[in-house]
Amino acid sequence: MIKKYGSMVFYIAGWDSDVIYNKITDTQENISLYPDIFYTHPFAEKEIVNHQVYLDAVKLLREHGSAHCVFLSVTDSQKLDVFASSVNNVLRNIMPCGGLSSDVPASVQKLCSDLRLSATMTSSLIRLYTYYSTIGNTEALTEYIYNRYPLPVSSKKEGKAIYEDIYRYIVS
Repeated sequence: MIKKYGSMVFYIAGWDSDVIYNKITDTQENISLYPDIFYTHPFAEKEIVNHQVYLDAVKLLREHGSAHCVFLSVTDSQKLDVFASSVNNVLRNIMPCGGLSSDVPASVQKLCSDLRLSATMTSSLIRLYTYYSTIGNTEALTEYIYNRYPLPVSSKKEGKAIYEDIYRYIVS
């Protein structure tokens, strides 16, 4: 079952336990994917081994992006409602891929411009900043980036390389 809450998509694989799936394995191809879990959550983490769930996960991740998809089982729909509400509060400042929202801080807009990022990478960087805002100071992060890298960049390739460094810095 798929439930949408705001910008989030929750794939409910069952109603028998309270778990969030951090690994989804296809029983037919014996391949796995590892959904990103950027959020603090009240659930145990577990692997699910199921062909259909794997196929659905691949489709949803391509369509919505890993920051907007959660794969889980719950015993009570109220637990899902509370979790979904808290995740959507974290994501309320994320803009669509098409362009920068007026809710995005000017410093982040300038950084995206100085990195010459595509619309998709801009959206991803803003998601990273939204995530980072829950664990650190985004202004300090921006200052660190400007001190570490020569910005603005001269090519999109250079911007992509710096973006990848920023991603590793935030996620690791």
